[in-house]
Amino acid sequence: MILSTLQIHDSIRRCAIAGVYLLTINAMLLAGILWQARTTTDVLERQTELMQAEAEQAAMAPDPEESSGHRLPQPERIMAIKAVVTAYTARRQETDSDPERTAIMEKPIPGWTCAVSRDLSHWLGGKVWIEGVGVRRVNDVMNERYKKRVDVLVGKPKEAVQIASEQRQVVFLGKDQG
Repeated sequence: MILSTLQIHDSIRRCAIAGVYLLTINAMLLAGILWQARTTTDVLERQTELMQAEAEQAAMAPDPEESSGHRLPQPERIMAIKAVVTAYTARRQETDSDPERTAIMEKPIPGWTCAVSRDLSHWLGGKVWIEGVGVRRVNDVMNERYKKRVDVLVGKPKEAVQIASEQRQVVFLGKDQG
């Protein structure tokens, strides 16, 4: 079968149109994926804002026990602050002389344990929510030279580098009852 030049040009044109059609479909799919990712990000940001607002509102709300004459000690109240968040590993060069025990004599657990500066030591034994990190248990304290800091325990030095030293929202969730 011999194709004329006109037939070859027509075949090339059809292939080009099909290619443009496929590129258009791919672009539309990608746009949909990007839109969904952005929507998900917006929802997560909004949820974070709501959590922060609720924490701030709870911290500022009058304590119902105050009206009865009984007042909870200040450290027990939910509190939201901006603090410098860093990360460390349980290696001897990054901890005190006993990296196997925290300040409240618990075994440190990477991904769960965190230490706070001494000005926040009343949080010991409680839990905190750290923006971009999640919920952690406060069971250790940092060197006394630090103020308004939270240090998250990670398993490997590479993980510690990934958590940049930056200001983040930190919400004290309280201590477990019991």
